[in-house]
Amino acid sequence: MKFFQKSKGKAKGKGKAKGLPVTTVEEASENVSEPRTSSTTSTCTSTTNDATGTTTNKTNNNISRFEDKWDAERVVQVAERWGLTDEETSQLEELRDRVADVRHEMNDPQEVVRFLRDAKTIKDAEKMFRTFIEFRRNEMDTILDDFQPHPLLKSHLPMTLLNAQDKDGDGIWIERPGAADLYGLYERFGKDDLLKYALYVREQATKTQRYRDHQAKHDCNPKLVCIVDVQGLNRRHMRPALLPILAHAIQVIQDYYCGYIKKIIVIREPALFRIFWSMIKGFFNQNMKDLMVFAGSDYERVLAEYIDDLEEALPPCILPQGRGTVAEGMPQRIEGGPWLPSEAAPLDKQLKDNGTYDSTTSMTEDCSWASLSEHQDFDLQQPFEHETPVRVNVQGRLLLNGSF
Repeated sequence: MKFFQKSKGKAKGKGKAKGLPVTTVEEASENVSEPRTSSTTSTCTSTTNDATGTTTNKTNNNISRFEDKWDAERVVQVAERWGLTDEETSQLEELRDRVADVRHEMNDPQEVVRFLRDAKTIKDAEKMFRTFIEFRRNEMDTILDDFQPHPLLKSHLPMTLLNAQDKDGDGIWIERPGAADLYGLYERFGKDDLLKYALYVREQATKTQRYRDHQAKHDCNPKLVCIVDVQGLNRRHMRPALLPILAHAIQVIQDYYCGYIKKIIVIREPALFRIFWSMIKGFFNQNMKDLMVFAGSDYERVLAEYIDDLEEALPPCILPQGRGTVAEGMPQRIEGGPWLPSEAAPLDKQLKDNGTYDSTTSMTEDCSWASLSEHQDFDLQQPFEHETPVRVNVQGRLLLNGSF
């Protein structure tokens, strides 16, 4: 299964002048494969060392690693860490047997438990985990080698891991869609590169020293408090062409990163946000919605519930007096802003001449992009007048169908 398809070009036709504009977005359906048996999933290969004539059975090594990861004591530790009941612990042990044929480094109780918690049944959890492994093999295992993001994505699409931790010692992730010219980036790079970059930067976070230190200390991946700054949100963010991109990105996070997110704190919502939220809330499942807090202008108080020293943890673009920085190894610029063609030209020439880019590593002062939309508190339940019929299908699922 390929999760990113080659685009055949973007339609740039204008909307009709008469009547209400109706936007229909259809994407190719993708069938989720049924769980496979060991006869089709297991990879049993042997390699021969030409110098010694000895044969190494890779499957035996895989089985050994699988047994180590699923050691009974480690399963108990995972159950305690996740607060599983006795029944849920038994279900996790049953899942161990059901996915024993899956040969992948992420066949690990600390990964499988995420899907047990998110699914309604053991069968659903198994199916979700197998689909996740397929996603890893097809896209994520090699994305850091296969995909080279343009520097403008790194500097103008702010999403990154901070060099800080929450009160539990877990990570702090920040995204600033309000500060990004999403439509401008879409026109410049297309849907696939935007989606790939969102995944690329998440995979990049797993290679940082901060992430690895947490793994070594706690024998588990860190969970994340996610700060989503929507100051600067404007009608350009609600262009119909962006909806399937947002829908796809949200679906991938829900399907494959479930359990990693502790809390989603949306901050500095402008009045326009309630219209935007009405358009995208159908993309989120209930589990994700339950993690969300809409902090408004009182965001410092809300963030203080999860982070001890805000000034030390948060960067100036979030907290004016903040001294926080970005984790080493991650994209460093989180100010966003509209990109200019004059910025892209020398980078494109550099790629043509050298086959690579020089990456940016310095943080800059906050730009004025966020001031394009005045920040106001809002009420999600307040009615508004807006009539645009929109329909969005992603991977065969109808995610949005209505008027907004």
